[in-house]
Amino acid sequence: MGRSFVNWSGSLRFTPAELAEPVDEDEIRAVVLRARDGGTPIRPVGSGHSSSALVRTDGILLSLDRLAGVIANDGDHATAWPAFRVIRLV
Repeated sequence: MGRSFVNWSGSLRFTPAELAEPVDEDEIRAVVLRARDGGTPIRPVGSGHSSSALVRTDGILLSLDRLAGVIANDGDHATAWPAFRVIRLV
């Protein structure tokens, strides 16, 4: 059994079969392929601020929290990973 997930307020708690926290695109792909091949549901999760049960799953909970940082920055435009906080660009 996987690690428990608790949202920020504690109002939503559940334990998915797996909490996947990939660090790059190759790991995301591997999780998605494994879920597909095993017929396992996969659900992405954001920052945990929602109290909605929409994120609840008995399958794989996919967190992109470890994908943070700037990929490219030319001074006028930046490309960032999904978990990057925009305020850090200011």
